[in-house]
Amino acid sequence: MASNDSDAVSATSGPVLAFRPHDGSYYCIQMRQMKGSAHPEPGRVECLPSFFPLRNRFEHEGTVVYSFVLGFQIIEKNMCAFLAQALVEVLVKTWDQDTLLGSWGSKTPALHPFYAKLRGHDGSEKSLHYPYWFYLAAWWGPGHPALESIRRDMSELWGVEFPEDAIVYPADVGVKSQKRLFAGIPHDHKSQARQDRVQELKRTIENTPVEGLADVISAQLPVILNKPRRDSSANGFESVKEELESIGTNLAIARDKVDGLQNNMANFQADVNDLRARQETHDSALDALGKDKDATDRNLDNLKTELDTLKAENRASNEKSEHMETRVKDLEDKLVKANKRAEKAVETCALVLSLLETPGADKRKRGCQA
Repeated sequence: MASNDSDAVSATSGPVLAFRPHDGSYYCIQMRQMKGSAHPEPGRVECLPSFFPLRNRFEHEGTVVYSFVLGFQIIEKNMCAFLAQALVEVLVKTWDQDTLLGSWGSKTPALHPFYAKLRGHDGSEKSLHYPYWFYLAAWWGPGHPALESIRRDMSELWGVEFPEDAIVYPADVGVKSQKRLFAGIPHDHKSQARQDRVQELKRTIENTPVEGLADVISAQLPVILNKPRRDSSANGFESVKEELESIGTNLAIARDKVDGLQNNMANFQADVNDLRARQETHDSALDALGKDKDATDRNLDNLKTELDTLKAENRASNEKSEHMETRVKDLEDKLVKANKRAEKAVETCALVLSLLETPGADKRKRGCQA
């Protein structure tokens, strides 16, 4: 039977949810040690035992509930706030469905609807949605035999080991990557490779003086584009001409990217305006609640709960608005840098053209005519 030692641990010790090795039976939950307070630190997303009413439909309901709560407290510090809130909502909704209406039984995770979605069974499209994994792992344990293949899939998706003795959410993952991985969307390696090559070209241009840029690009650009270097001793004029055409092509690509950045900046500004409008809507709602307070004293407790919720949404909107403004500023900086690089590329083209028009080139031309 799972143990719960939370009463013997001070609130400052931090939550602990440690799973012991599973006995190999498909019909037993993984034994575990639980320590810590059921209440989160101030300012954190809440996941409380009261969110999961005990209805005595399944064995170990209390253990499962505290596994939800403590497991969430452990991983929440690594999560974006809105993803943490989304996880709590899935847990609460699924718990209500399972304990009120569920007919799948609780003997093994393989009978739960989330299992079919994680494995792609019973006509379901395979989805490594993180809340599905968390729900099953917190209930039966991440080392349950039925979850072994899913645990391997989650490890491969996130690029880190999902252990048998703990529920994890990898730290230091960017917001964009968190959103993708949380939804179970794999990484596009080809796209990343293209981005890496572009970054290499940018660093080459930025770190090279103008007078030496033509030679550096002639040497490095074929490597970046996965093309073989040309033999500089054979047909030199044609080689330089083709390299010039290649530089012109990349200049056009750079200009397209500048246009794309401008479009993205406009979209981000629209998002900022939308967030500001939502903030004004929330402020108006708070004012309306304040005016109705005297007329609804008999429902004061419910009204306070709703007001606190709206305030939390307002704070989240403020944080997101500030984040979007920062993104707009970053895009503006990137636009300035892109313009500078475009100007530098134009100067490089002019330099190469001037090299082609040197007196030596005229002599070779007259020799060919003779």
